Amino acid sequence: MNTTADPTVSVICMSYNLKAFIREALSGILMQKTDFPFEVVVHDDASTDGTQEIILEYAERHKAIVPIFQKENQFSREGIYPFTIPLAAARGRYIAECDADDYWTDPAKLQKQVDFMDQHPDYAMCYHSYLMLRDGKFSDPSSVAPKDYSQNELMAFHIGGYGMATCTKLWRNVLTIDDYRYFYNYCPDYILNVLMGMRGKCKYLPGILPSIYRKWGGNTWSGQRFTTERVRIMYRKLYDHAVETKDQHFIDMRAEFL
Repeated sequence: MNTTADPTVSVICMSYNLKAFIREALSGILMQKTDFPFEVVVHDDASTDGTQEIILEYAERHKAIVPIFQKENQFSREGIYPFTIPLAAARGRYIAECDADDYWTDPAKLQKQVDFMDQHPDYAMCYHSYLMLRDGKFSDPSSVAPKDYSQNELMAFHIGGYGMATCTKLWRNVLTIDDYRYFYNYCPDYILNVLMGMRGKCKYLPGILPSIYRKWGGNTWSGQRFTTERVRIMYRKLYDHAVETKDQHFIDMRAEFL
């Protein structure tokens, strides 16, 4: 791996009471072979099961790791998924994410994604294949084939099908402090897709080994993020944001979700 004070990629790793899985996640990140530097911003939301001790163990051995430890669990306190905290700390030109219960399998993942993005400035994001891991068994996420996404398809992103797993994405670090407010209390994956659509297209890269998205009883956020009321409010806020931009095309794209 390659690390310096000026990372090309910031990898965000979200963690809470994931002692059983976090070694696999961090090892998959740290095995990346790149010709550019990267950092690993690990945000732990006040774990009590020994997860923080494992993060510190890795941080002592790998200078790329930047740990952020909460003293009070942010999710329990206000129901807020604290993604904006490591997002604001990320210094790289690009951002990738691998939550602590997921993991990467391809040591060339970041290199391949950065190479593509450097060569294609009209793309705001790229992603690759993934497998679901449930009860020790791997499965394809959907019978629908993965695809490229136009700007329109991102701005009017529909939940369902193959989708884009969090642990497969790499995107340009172009969001502003004002954009961050749309991540509070809602599905950050979905909102990221929509906001990236304002900035470019998304490419599916077939030549990367699948990342592993683990489905289990401890998926704290995913169990709540798609409730009908939560989604309705999220759609409304994104429409309000579109109105604020005064971009009529963006407004029209989001109006269909009201």
